[in-house]
Amino acid sequence: MNARPRDRVAMPAEMEQLLAALHPADAPPYALAAYATARRAEIRHARVEDVDLELGVIYRWRGRADPITGRTVSLEEALRDSE
Repeated sequence: MNARPRDRVAMPAEMEQLLAALHPADAPPYALAAYATARRAEIRHARVEDVDLELGVIYRWRGRADPITGRTVSLEEALRDSE
């Protein structure tokens, strides 16, 4: 595996500042990674209908041929409120 250990982790307040510095159209993938722990492939294949704001969840890989089909991730308050 070629994974490198993380140098550091941004705390929630810093993550909010980092996301605010991005153009709004560029922020959602980073917000998904930071707040919903989504992986690169999950972000790349995410669809609007995978997010249920009423229930406060993201359905990751729903309906796809993948071993983690049906995984549900709770939305963090910061992600739920960002638009």
